[in-house]
Amino acid sequence: MPTDMSLTSLPVEILDAVCEPLAAYPSALARLALTCSVAHHSATRVLYRSISVSQHARNLPLVHMLATRPDLARLVHNFSIAIDDSCLVFRAFYSQLRVALYQMPLLSSLDVRVDAGASWVLPQGQPLTGLQHFACSFPLDAHVCAFLSQTPSLRSLQIEESPRLDTQVLPDTHVPLLDSYTGPAALLPSLASRPLSTMYLTGDLRIEDVLQAAGAPDVGRLNSESISFPNTAPKHTACEGTARARKMLRVFSAITSAPPAELLEALAAVYPDLAYLQLMTTCAFWEAPDMVRVIRQMIPVLG
Repeated sequence: MPTDMSLTSLPVEILDAVCEPLAAYPSALARLALTCSVAHHSATRVLYRSISVSQHARNLPLVHMLATRPDLARLVHNFSIAIDDSCLVFRAFYSQLRVALYQMPLLSSLDVRVDAGASWVLPQGQPLTGLQHFACSFPLDAHVCAFLSQTPSLRSLQIEESPRLDTQVLPDTHVPLLDSYTGPAALLPSLASRPLSTMYLTGDLRIEDVLQAAGAPDVGRLNSESISFPNTAPKHTACEGTARARKMLRVFSAITSAPPAELLEALAAVYPDLAYLQLMTTCAFWEAPDMVRVIRQMIPVLG
């Protein structure tokens, strides 16, 4: 019995598999979509699945097209945009970017590196249940916080330092599955309940931030003398509630102006299962022999 072996007889899954290897060659995919009506939809889906926009690539007009073509915007799963200060961008462009992002409900990765004051471009009222990675050049302001309330599956978060640290608060209901965090150290207490395994902290890490992450009460009156190392931190209700999450942390990197020996004591008590620790300090601890001795004692205990 003769079998129809023409291209038109192939199922969509096979056409998608044919187009998949061309994902690294956007120009070839575009030509295929334009010249072959049978493979047009499959080629278009692969072509718009991952979009990277920048002034260096000279493809900023893609934002306008995605804003005016919601059918194409809905195909985007991974989107990144990078515009540095050397590029003059009008507010109308950011308005189009906001519309385009709103029309991407299937995003799994979003990287927005634009003007730090343009956080309002982040879509509101559009749950992104599949978003797992989010990086931006914005601090944790009201727009970013509202956006994070719509990303329950987020695993990786990168945000910038804020000139006003007191404005940065991340509610416990946001990003409950967060695994990797890069951002201001001031947010450490707000992240205590998340199952983080990796943290790269920017700004100045204070001992108070570490103690607050442990759920210790009235940290304003606590100092290094109140940490009974190598014993564990005092038991408190809040500490018990986040102990499991804190034990999952394996990688920790931070910068501090605090005495490193005292900070190491606090870190060892709060994060007992650390496997990698990078602590950069601006404190001249090499001038204090006793502190060096304490640090040497900390290293074996930290494993």
